[in-house]
Amino acid sequence: MSTGKRRGFLGGAAILAGAVAITKLIGAVYKIPLGNLLGKEGMGPFQAAYNVYSVLLTVSTAGLPLALSRLVAEALGRVNQRRRIFRVALGLFFMLGLIGGGLMLLLPDALAALLHNDLAAQAIRALAPSLFCVCLLSAIRGYTQGQGRMLPTAVSQIIESSSKLIVGLSLAWVLTQRMQAPPETAAAGAILGVSAGSLLSLLTLRTLRSGRSDTGTDVPDGRRFILRRLLEIGIPVTLGSAGMSLVTLLDQSVSMGVLQRSLGLSVEVANGLYGEY
Repeated sequence: MSTGKRRGFLGGAAILAGAVAITKLIGAVYKIPLGNLLGKEGMGPFQAAYNVYSVLLTVSTAGLPLALSRLVAEALGRVNQRRRIFRVALGLFFMLGLIGGGLMLLLPDALAALLHNDLAAQAIRALAPSLFCVCLLSAIRGYTQGQGRMLPTAVSQIIESSSKLIVGLSLAWVLTQRMQAPPETAAAGAILGVSAGSLLSLLTLRTLRSGRSDTGTDVPDGRRFILRRLLEIGIPVTLGSAGMSLVTLLDQSVSMGVLQRSLGLSVEVANGLYGEY
């Protein structure tokens, strides 16, 4: 690796590391007062919805952005090839986001029933737009990172976390302190901040991605070949990453089921206990 490439690599890694540190700090500032606002009765539905979201998000985006970045990086100097890779990947992410978001939007009661927590249905539905937006975000982030441009991803991550903090905490405060809404409704309002942050981040990243339109003379590979390459690289990574999310989801389903079936607790009491946990 030449000195210039090494510096570029280290610079890009530093930008992403800094963005991750900032987003983690924002996440702590978001989660700690959120727990105080929602209480254990509100944190139960909130976390249940997030567990469903995490599984669907992992399946949709864990390995494919990495595969996209790799293919774009390999297509150095092939302008038309890069464009086709991005378009194929964007179409794939669009379909995954549509399916995953559709499940959360149209079947929240069924998903909540799988977790033995009917109170989580509102929060699951409120997270549906976020899943769709994050899928599109992942396509653009994978494309820009494959070009060696890390700043758009870093900026979009910080905007996403900041919007979640501002919108989510504001809605949680209004619903709990002003409107005296039920805990499950307050949880759904708080989790709307995640969807709002994803949408704003997507709009920002779309703007940052816009740049000069280079012209190329290369002949790109076929769409089926590119799609197969994306899946060959992305699926193994996705399977490896999905384990923890699936275990967390299973843990909640088993815990809530045992609390209700074996101990005879109501869903409200079981939900409060899980929220406390």
